[in-house]
Amino acid sequence: MKELSKRPGLSVRALESSILTVARSGEVRGATWNEIDFDNKIWIIPAERMKARKEHRVGAMKILNELPRIAGGNLVFLGQQGKQMSDMTLTAVLKVSALKSAFLSFDLFCVSS
Repeated sequence: MKELSKRPGLSVRALESSILTVARSGEVRGATWNEIDFDNKIWIIPAERMKARKEHRVGAMKILNELPRIAGGNLVFLGQQGKQMSDMTLTAVLKVSALKSAFLSFDLFCVSS
């Protein structure tokens, strides 16, 4: 985690967020700014975005305060061309970070929802 936090990039911050919150890749990649309650320091993931279809509340991380807000975009982790970041982007970060083997066993990045 320490090495990861030293690396620049929005995709690296998305991976960090997934690790810190134990949220699924799709939940992190689909996070929107209106889901973040900065006053109460909480990320509220709506039921329709959760696998179990129940609202989920997660302690918001310091990382979120440091992320850029792109004009006209509501996604926290904006991908290319203003769309949601792809799951393959996070997989690439894992490969480069040499963390892949450590997290595959936990199935943190299960694509099937």
